[in-house]
Amino acid sequence: MKVIAKSTKGQEFMYNASSAHKVSEMSAKYICKVLNEYKFRISENEVWFIHDVDRYDLAYEYAQFQKFTVRNGIVKECAI
Repeated sequence: MKVIAKSTKGQEFMYNASSAHKVSEMSAKYICKVLNEYKFRISENEVWFIHDVDRYDLAYEYAQFQKFTVRNGIVKECAI
């Protein structure tokens, strides 16, 4: 499953599992670009980054209940 989660700049492989949001594979890059451009809920040393997770990752559990979608070019956050 593709998720977007907050990561520390320069250490993108490490992420905050509780910030993981499910995204579609086709729109993941666009959503990540928009979130970083507008600094959506991130501090100075953080970035949104795309990760692949499976059902054994804690981020997978969080992503089951929150997601980002794109409708008509607008990124929306949804709670499932």
